[in-house]
Amino acid sequence: MHHTHHTVNHAELLTSVLDSSLDGILALSAVRSDPGEIVDFRFDVVNCAAEQITGRSASELIGGRLLDIFPGNRADGLFDAYVQAVETGEPFSTEHHYTHDGLNHWFTIKATKYGDGLTITFSDITARKATEKELNKLSMVASRTDNGVVITNSRGRVEWANHAFTQITGYSLE
Repeated sequence: MHHTHHTVNHAELLTSVLDSSLDGILALSAVRSDPGEIVDFRFDVVNCAAEQITGRSASELIGGRLLDIFPGNRADGLFDAYVQAVETGEPFSTEHHYTHDGLNHWFTIKATKYGDGLTITFSDITARKATEKELNKLSMVASRTDNGVVITNSRGRVEWANHAFTQITGYSLE
């Protein structure tokens, strides 16, 4: 048996994996003051999705500082949450409406301690939030109107009816 031995280029593989992700992925290292307090974070890794979502290129971000480029992180308390995640080792995740630094997006954000810093994965859920808002509006209108509203599936099976519909027809929802 003849085995051809080929070495995997791990850096290339990692880059390819990171760039295939639809989520933004960042690796940040802590920038500490002399007393050892975290005063900022430095961008070490930025994947393609992170570039697209933030509208900033990796070359603009890498080596740069979080609070210089996205100062809104301090105002929103995200910076403090990141510091907390590094100092305690507890992961942090949130849904957050970020309205600073030329951005206006809803994000899911998950930060996990790695070395003396963090890996952050985030995705833009702005469209989902807009849809939820529309649905809430529609359901409020449908449940408050005096008109009978009934929703059926494609086979004509009733899935939802408002109070007015049950009043008018005399059928209960059951």
